[in-house]
Amino acid sequence: MSNRSDANLYENDPAYAGFFNAIILSALKCFCFSVGNPV
Repeated sequence: MSNRSDANLYENDPAYAGFFNAIILSALKCFCFSVGNPV
């Protein structure tokens, strides 16, 4: 197995890609919200 097996797995599996994108998006929204609206 090559070192790029993980990258290929993420690229070829839409479930992984969707899950990863959802985490990034939610984290980004939470970060932007906290920065844009300081308590």
